[in-house]
Amino acid sequence: MLDFFIDALARRPAILNFLRSLLENGHQGEHAVIQRELPDRLSQRVLDLGCGTGTFAPWFGPDYVGVDISSAYTSYARRKYNKNFLVMDAQHLNLPEHSFDAIWVNGVFHHLNDQTVSAVLREMKRVLKTAGRAVVMEDIPSSLFISKLLGSLDVGDNIRLPAGYRQLLQEYFTVIKEYPVRTGVCDFQVFVLT
Repeated sequence: MLDFFIDALARRPAILNFLRSLLENGHQGEHAVIQRELPDRLSQRVLDLGCGTGTFAPWFGPDYVGVDISSAYTSYARRKYNKNFLVMDAQHLNLPEHSFDAIWVNGVFHHLNDQTVSAVLREMKRVLKTAGRAVVMEDIPSSLFISKLLGSLDVGDNIRLPAGYRQLLQEYFTVIKEYPVRTGVCDFQVFVLT
């Protein structure tokens, strides 16, 4: 019954956005990470991989491309933001090689098994410019009671320790920086990649 309720919420983009914003304190942590790690984002070609409902689109410039596997989410994002949103499987991006200066990935990999993450990382490496930068911000286990409760309700079944994400990322990228971030009641690990 609880799974049905959670799935029903996830299918309603406006409600999902409201709840995520509430739990993540208006996404202040994500905004701070984007400002710090992607300072040239307003003038760069940026791929938001697993963009969902486009929540972070306003923080990027006009050459932004949001990609998500959900047509419901990208349709909502197109209506809400004046940006480019595409329905696409991140394992098989129909995008040119070396076409993005930066890639932003927020809360995607904890929904995927290791094999799928590897396939997505291979595509990220293919579409990122040689001198480009990727920033990955992923859910990690939390010590907060409310976070543990929310984690048990999350539809992502692959929340990893930072070392688990790092091991996957290092197959394709160099991790130049990593650090934890708490935004609202949610704990994340940030990885900056080249």
